[in-house]
Amino acid sequence: MPCIINTHMNKEINYTQVALMYQIKFIGSFDGILSSYVDRYPNAITTKIPLPDDFPEDIIPRVEIRHADLNITVSFAKSRADIFFNSSFVDRDVLKHFLEMVVNLGITIGRLGFVQRTVYRELDMQYVKRKLKVLETTVEDSEILEALQRVNKKISLENGGNPVECNNIASLVFGRENEKVALLLERDVNTLMTKNLSLKNYNDINSILDLLAKEAKNDFFDMAE
Repeated sequence: MPCIINTHMNKEINYTQVALMYQIKFIGSFDGILSSYVDRYPNAITTKIPLPDDFPEDIIPRVEIRHADLNITVSFAKSRADIFFNSSFVDRDVLKHFLEMVVNLGITIGRLGFVQRTVYRELDMQYVKRKLKVLETTVEDSEILEALQRVNKKISLENGGNPVECNNIASLVFGRENEKVALLLERDVNTLMTKNLSLKNYNDINSILDLLAKEAKNDFFDMAE
């Protein structure tokens, strides 16, 4: 009889990331972001990372904001901005403020990404082998320490007559947690590097992010079976 997992008991979304990649490098100051976050979220911990303006790595954050009470981290670099929700709850107000901060800096967005990680715990090994085909021929289950399955499929998301072309990435990682078998599913939906979005306002950015988030929630590997 096939093993059906209890998705309500064993499934936990424990990480969500929204990534904004700028069309061109930001050369202005992030000081306004720090003061804005402190004004709006008094408990937020803000950090300005002391890097010289000519530091070559544009993806390294120059500013980080941690919402300790909300379990959220925000970072701004010269070429991108990210917000990380370290729980299953995505606070829409915090996300809106983050997007508006980027727009108010006059930054044009070239690409977008949405990443979500889900952990499936206390699984039956036969179920795991059906999901990770590389394990089907393994003899000794107890000797398996690590396994990975990754698929990237180009897709086109309908957007009111202007389709958004994306990488649709699904990764499934096998591991052990407290001597129990577990799987980590990561879904990463991001727009193509070759297709510049040129987004300048909140509504357009948010609309496409909603499309990416919806796709990221699709059951790519039929985990419920």
